[in-house]
Amino acid sequence: QPLEQGRVFISRATYAVSYPADFMLLAAMNPCPCGYSTDPRHECTCSAQAVARYRARLSGPLLDRIDLHVEVPAVSYEDIRSTHAGPSSAEVRERVVRAREIQRERYRGTNCRTNADLSGRMLDEYCRLGREEHEFLGNAVNALALSARAYTRILRVARTIADLEGAAELSLTHIAEAISCRVLDRGQPCSFLCGVVPHLRRRDRWPYFWALPTRRRICRLSCWCIRRCCFWPPARKRRSARAGRRAFPVRRRPS
Repeated sequence: QPLEQGRVFISRATYAVSYPADFMLLAAMNPCPCGYSTDPRHECTCSAQAVARYRARLSGPLLDRIDLHVEVPAVSYEDIRSTHAGPSSAEVRERVVRAREIQRERYRGTNCRTNADLSGRMLDEYCRLGREEHEFLGNAVNALALSARAYTRILRVARTIADLEGAAELSLTHIAEAISCRVLDRGQPCSFLCGVVPHLRRRDRWPYFWALPTRRRICRLSCWCIRRCCFWPPARKRRSARAGRRAFPVRRRPS
């Protein structure tokens, strides 16, 4: 309730009180009990059941109310020794302040202060999508089995990404980047992504990919992952059915 309404209500037999609880929730967890599930340099020793039990500690309703699920991989030696300087804290702060000013002017005279307050008709009004964006987001929602809360938060995050870039309308890039920030909704990493990442690390063979900014590379991988893997459910169902028959053979009594 505090994550949704920003207030906490306490009810007793003779009275009920309400306290303000508008806060920002930050949490961290390992991808599996051993911590090496998504690390290509180490072998994960956890079974699928152990990973499922570990992730089940976080309930689905709680995950739906968290806007960003971001995976933080281990830093490679090349990145540690890299001389490429990212944006400074002052530059990032300037972008955030500019985005907040855009939102303040946009929602002047309404009950909303930021994009996090958008819901209902205001969400449809200020997060309008084109035909291509609607089709892409609809396919992602169906393929990843996203809830209505996850859909709402994807639009809010996409609107914020557009404000950080100074864009007036939402584009496919903003939607793809917002979907890529829902890691726990996608479950285990897909086979296509696990297979293509080692090849993409060879920068001499993929110069156009590594020439893109980091955010663009994340969006490109997200689009590849969704279009190549998540839109083929019949093949996965057939494979799971065959695996189920092998795992649970039916023994018939002799006649």
